[in-house]
Amino acid sequence: MTNLMRRLLIIVMWLLIKPALLHAAAPPVDFNRDIRPIFSDHCYACHGPDQNKRKAGLRFDTQDGALKALDSGGFAIVPRQPKQSTLLKVISLPPDDDDHMPPTKNGKQLSVAQIDLLRRWIEQ
Repeated sequence: MTNLMRRLLIIVMWLLIKPALLHAAAPPVDFNRDIRPIFSDHCYACHGPDQNKRKAGLRFDTQDGALKALDSGGFAIVPRQPKQSTLLKVISLPPDDDDHMPPTKNGKQLSVAQIDLLRRWIEQ
């Protein structure tokens, strides 16, 4: 095997292994440590513990509440199915879209890192 072939083989192997190593290095996303603070800062005003202020029957202050069926019968979060999770759809909409969450009038928008953390939590 020539030196060039060896180098190419190493590069190909690294490209195949690297994503698995990066994913394995990331600690599991924990609801209380990682997700609850995001929900608290951005979602509790409309989807928190106060039943009188809660909208759409959606509650994000508990993991069970976040996974519960909505008043509409749908689900904000479908475990292990981020593409089926309404939450990811509405937080990824353009800020000027009427369905974008959290509403831009609230002034607190999610960062790309926070959206990615929510996606990873749903995936696991």
